[in-house]
Amino acid sequence: MISPKFSHRIILDFETSGLDKFRDGILEVFAKVICLASGSEIDSFRAACKSESFKIPSPRALFANNYKVKNLVNSAHPLNVATSLFNFIKRYPNSEILAYNAHFDFSFSYNAFFQSIKSDPYAFKTDGRSVICIMEVIRALEATACSSSVTVPLINGARSFKQEDVCFSSGIFYLAHSAESDVRGLEKLLEIISLHHSDYLEKGRYFSKKSNALNFINSRPFFVTPIGFRNRYSVRCLVPLALCDKKINMLCADIGRFTQMDFEHMQSRLNASDIAQRNLNEPEPHYPLIEVPLNKSKIFFDESYYECSDYGLSVGKEKLAERANAVFKNASLQDFAERILHFKKLRFEAFKTDDIEEKLFDDFPSSDEIGFINDFDIVPVEDKYRFLIQEKGNFKNNRYHILARRFLLDAYPKNCDERAVEKFNEWKRCRLFGTSDGKIRTFQDAGNEISFLRRHHPNSMDRINEIENYLSFREDEIENAI
Repeated sequence: MISPKFSHRIILDFETSGLDKFRDGILEVFAKVICLASGSEIDSFRAACKSESFKIPSPRALFANNYKVKNLVNSAHPLNVATSLFNFIKRYPNSEILAYNAHFDFSFSYNAFFQSIKSDPYAFKTDGRSVICIMEVIRALEATACSSSVTVPLINGARSFKQEDVCFSSGIFYLAHSAESDVRGLEKLLEIISLHHSDYLEKGRYFSKKSNALNFINSRPFFVTPIGFRNRYSVRCLVPLALCDKKINMLCADIGRFTQMDFEHMQSRLNASDIAQRNLNEPEPHYPLIEVPLNKSKIFFDESYYECSDYGLSVGKEKLAERANAVFKNASLQDFAERILHFKKLRFEAFKTDDIEEKLFDDFPSSDEIGFINDFDIVPVEDKYRFLIQEKGNFKNNRYHILARRFLLDAYPKNCDERAVEKFNEWKRCRLFGTSDGKIRTFQDAGNEISFLRRHHPNSMDRINEIENYLSFREDEIENAI
């Protein structure tokens, strides 16, 4: 197992306006760069963002991260911050990017780079860079290490892998939910892991490359990995069945719990469409089919770790190998798994909206799109809207062109056509004062969240009132926009 070698380490954290990677955004970012040759910090990046005018931050998110209301009003536009972060990351190729819940941070960066008109929204994983999730390293430790210097606490009877809980249980104290302090806490946690469990960090580096994960899984009789969180957490012995079209998720069979006869019985009484509707990413601990992500820094172990799984231990390595071989030879089960993934894809496409944010996943930027992005980038900001208006043909309906118009109307309305600004303001009013439909956060949704906070946090009324006053300010701002 040869891990990639890096020249720099970038440790970062985001605070966001909610949990939806499409419709929420980055509020705060802190990143520091360490030269791995010298071990010294050589650079850092910090920024706070205001809210985009057509989005409302989640009051519950603001309450949790204690983000300053004045920053929501007075800080930089988030897409300008995204551009600055993009340029910062691009200065350090061949770097390992470490975050605690790395998939969450990567998802927000991916969307921010797309919405800020970048040709390489995948920048965290290009030019020799890899994303390593420290939470997955800790999950791997909890699943397989005989003893660990990192303590994962039990809260209400379930393991909590939240950074603040793991840090506090491991003797690391810091002010959580601030991007910079979260990075400082993560650094201390990383010191413990590097000192006592450096081999697990090496595994994190190795499996940060999707190709390594695929090669490892396909070269073993079966593999072992932790699955799920809280009450759904378990360690499984798995055999690959089918790979999704984009080669980012693999449907696997849990041979610790089910025999081939059990799988055949499942096929006879359930159809692929029904199973596709289940939560296969975090299935119930007894459920035998699991969809394993290959692009989220997950760590895998070979068959020698079978004893780390309670069911694997009770079955024994010899029988597990027999079951794995039977599953591998079962063409009908593999065909069944492929049909499950097919129906999952159909469900995803059926529920996909026409929102411009989700156009990120249509495909990678074409050569024409990259040309447009490069041209747009070099035009002075005061001339960008004129550049867009001059674009001819069908490109005006292109996803990047639409995003560019929205960005300029939101961030630089004085540089845009007056009539276009009026239409944009009317669109915002319809969007945010409309009836809640679950697709975007309206003022109605935000008001419901305020009511929730009042019920559950009666001793924090000053903060709740502050957030509510901010929402009132936003309502007046949008109502009176001309």
